Amino acid sequence: MLFFLNRYDNDSQKQFEDEERVYLSNFGVNVVKRRVIVADGAKGAFISISHELRNPLYGILASCELMEESKLNEAQAGLVKTIQGCGTSLISIINSVLDFAKL
Repeated sequence: MLFFLNRYDNDSQKQFEDEERVYLSNFGVNVVKRRVIVADGAKGAFISISHELRNPLYGILASCELMEESKLNEAQAGLVKTIQGCGTSLISIINSVLDFAKL
């Protein structure tokens, strides 16, 4: 009789452990799913902001091209070149970030 009681006790403990494993596994899957959802939302917001930064930069660069066609003194022409160089660098950085975000 004692043998059967011990066996019953061990079987119920094993069943409880199996249920715990299933529960913890499902819980872990849900945690990972939520993290993916949050990460995707953050990635989408980041890409949106990057696009919003790029559009005004194109406007600045286009304005610089128009300014170059007007009569500028040497100092003004140097400033326009500086603005163009910085703007072009920023566009390149933003495009690289957007390419990386696509991965």
